[in-house]
Amino acid sequence: MSQGSENRRAFERFHSEMSICWIRPVGEEGDFLLAEITNISAGGLLFQLDYPMDHGRELDVRFELPQNDELVEAVAVVRHCKQENEQDHVYFMGVEFKSVKNYSIPVLMAYLEALYK
Repeated sequence: MSQGSENRRAFERFHSEMSICWIRPVGEEGDFLLAEITNISAGGLLFQLDYPMDHGRELDVRFELPQNDELVEAVAVVRHCKQENEQDHVYFMGVEFKSVKNYSIPVLMAYLEALYK
């Protein structure tokens, strides 16, 4: 990764094992889709899904933080979507939080740092 890519990161990322999130495009009805979280920061998530979504797509995102029973509810924007290889049909999607309903960014960042460091 280039130094320029590193410098644009506003929040530290934390690897997340065995964590899931539920996503649904904003404005759509129906069930949420299940996705596996790869990493998390106070600014967004990287998760795996079995099909792509367009850059700029807004999503309703729900996820649980370890050791916390409260479901975090956020609106996020797809910033990138990359397929690791064509055989797996797995897409890695990076999303940036636009808003987080029940956490402020500093509180979420402090919680993640305490949990993962």
